[in-house]
This record gives sequence, C-alpha cells and structure tokens, in this order.
Amino acid sequence: MQEFVAHIDAGRVDPEIVHRVVTAICASPHLAEALARMDDAGLLATLIERNRQRVGLDEWRKVVEDPTSREPDIQRVLNKQWWIFGGRYIKPAIRRQFVVGEQLDMALVRADGALHVVEIKQANIPKLIVPHRTHYRVGDEIHEAVSQAMNYLRSLDEERDTILSKFHVDSRRAFATVVIGHPRFVSGDIAPEVVADTIRTYNSHLSRIEVVTYADLIDGAERAFALSNEGEAESDVEDCITVSDASDVEEEDWDWPPPF
Repeated sequence: MQEFVAHIDAGRVDPEIVHRVVTAICASPHLAEALARMDDAGLLATLIERNRQRVGLDEWRKVVEDPTSREPDIQRVLNKQWWIFGGRYIKPAIRRQFVVGEQLDMALVRADGALHVVEIKQANIPKLIVPHRTHYRVGDEIHEAVSQAMNYLRSLDEERDTILSKFHVDSRRAFATVVIGHPRFVSGDIAPEVVADTIRTYNSHLSRIEVVTYADLIDGAERAFALSNEGEAESDVEDCITVSDASDVEEEDWDWPPPF
C-alpha cells in the first residue's frame, strides 16, 4: 500500500488506473471496510484527491494559456476545479433559481454560510490594463465585468429573504470575485508586476468585489500544493522525533548545547 501511495503522490500512476482502483473499492463493501481500517487509508484518499486536483490544474492552465480559448472553454474546465476558490460548490441548476433573469457563472457557499459569486471572463485580453498619463489604469473590460458583478450582488440583496428561506444561503453577505485576463496576453510589453500592482490598487477601492487574474489563481493553487507538501514533510519529521529516544542522540551531533 505504501509503495502504491508513493507512486500516486509522485505522479507515476496513470489517472485511469487510480479511477479503476477507486471504482473497485466502491463496488466492494468488504474491501472498502478493510481499507478503512488501514493506517494508510486516509493518506491514500488524500493523495488520490490531490492527484485529481493536480491533473485538473494542468488541464485548466493549458486552456487559460491558449490565446484562442473563449469564456465558455475556460468556464467548462473551471467548473470542475471549483476547489481553487474554497467553499462548497452550488450546481448550475440550483444557482439559476436564485435570481430570475440572472446567470451566475459560478456560486459557492463559504463555511460561514455567505454566498461567493464568481464571474468568469476571457483570459486573452490585450488591454487588461492601459497607460494613463504617468501611470496605468485597468481597462474597460475590467470596469464592465465589475459593473456586472455589482448588478448581481444588488439582485441577490433584493432577493435575500427568498434565497435564505428556500436555499438556506445568506445572500445579503454575498461577495464576488471577477476572474479576468492574464499578464502574458497584455499588450505593450507591460511587466506582470505592473499588472498586479495596477489591479491591486483598483481592488483597494472596491467593496464586496475582488478582481483577480488567471495567473493569480494558478499561482495560488500551486502555492497551496507546495504548502501541503511542506506540511507533510514537517509532519514526517515530527513523527520521527516523537518516536526517537532522546538518549540515543550523541552530544557531538548537536551544533548547540543539547536540551537534555
């Protein structure tokens, strides 16, 4: 089991094989119960999920970085990778009932019950930010997307009582994230750092709405994977220290006076 888990974590196991293993486990209650009693069962489940997320992130990156991709292409893949935003995913059939006439690209529920609306826009936007006198400002596409998100939030506020009683979701505290553009497609040889600073300045004057680029989301997901790996490594070290007998450590192995 440990060897199989290690291969999954290293990405050496084909996703189709992992899918077959999981399907076989689900089809056999006795096998599932036996695995549940194993110490590595939780680790196996975590690594399978992380492998699925890593594969999904790679697929999403390819779509985002393709200059010919349109909004529906990006949304189709992102709907499968909603874990990037956290919260609990709300299926399209349900979120379409929130406000008549409004089509939310994605909606999630935070741990505190508040609604998180995600507005998905195109990645290839050359004028995501533009020069303005001696500085830069966000382009018209960002203004338009933010205005659209504002209208969504206003509609959700107006329908708060209905949404709360019918779906048990507090839309009065809803907030929105606009995902738009990528620094690699910005025209004018504008550095990614300038793009990030310009959007950060713009966000500082918004309320209940945040603008992020696809690069921000991808970088955040990759950092989450890195932190997860570091956390597991630290846990392994702690386990080793816990089970080790301190009396076995020689004084010359320490660069400072030993704590015993």
